[in-house]
Amino acid sequence: AKNIVELTGTAWSDKPVGFLCTAGGRSSYMSPIGLANSLMLDFRSLIIPRFVYAVKDDFGDDGDLSDQLRARVDDLVRAAVDLARALAWLKTTDS
Repeated sequence: AKNIVELTGTAWSDKPVGFLCTAGGRSSYMSPIGLANSLMLDFRSLIIPRFVYAVKDDFGDDGDLSDQLRARVDDLVRAAVDLARALAWLKTTDS
């Protein structure tokens, strides 16, 4: 993830950013915090305070998302759209 941020640089500036993460166990749920902090401090990205963190149990044998995981992804997407719309509105009212 760090390489993509370094290669894309200021494209992250003032943009909403959400995190979808997966790992082998539930104890790594704080792992995206370092990247989130870097995006906030270096590029002033707006981090959506709703991370989706998934483990193997969140997927069926066929790879499909569980209903609970699908709902969490939907919540994150809605939050991203709401934030993007709010930012667009603010830019039109900026004086």
